Amino acid sequence: MSQLILVDYALLGIIALSVVIGIWRGFLREFISLATWVAAFVIAYVFSAQAAVFLAPYISVPSVRAILAFGGLFLITLFLGGLVNLLVAQVIKHTGLSGTDRLVGLIFGALRGAVLVGLLLMAAKLTPLPEDPWWQRSVTIPYFEPLADWMYDQIPPEFVCYIDAQGCASASTPSGSNLPPKYSIQPATTPAEN
Repeated sequence: MSQLILVDYALLGIIALSVVIGIWRGFLREFISLATWVAAFVIAYVFSAQAAVFLAPYISVPSVRAILAFGGLFLITLFLGGLVNLLVAQVIKHTGLSGTDRLVGLIFGALRGAVLVGLLLMAAKLTPLPEDPWWQRSVTIPYFEPLADWMYDQIPPEFVCYIDAQGCASASTPSGSNLPPKYSIQPATTPAEN
């Protein structure tokens, strides 16, 4: 039987930390926190252009207006979500649901940890790291590679060009045919080759 190596301990540590946080905070607080971050990004992305218009009389540089509008909306949404999270924590505390909430938080934490590991492996597979000997010796990586592959397959073809260097120039149509093969690595080109 193979022995765990440092990368295995690191990946298992990510999952364990996520589980501990899930137990400590409980499912509802974790869910609201995650939903708040997603909402903050979406709200800032969707409404930052309109918010930047209101900053025009005060800030003349358009890029600074855009950054401040995005950041301001993002932080305001995070703050409001944090207040909702505090209220939910008080309700859970007074209703006696904390045991159930923490148990479901454990499950949520384990799933979140697995997703984080999958995302890390997906990103790592876009580099030469899978060819390293430690990657091949890892005990845990083979268990999470199918998840990383599945996550990669869920990325819209148009977005693959932004994260995968190979094939974007050779994509024949915007619809995504002839897009890069999974986890391909393109050698760097010099200015003379262009």
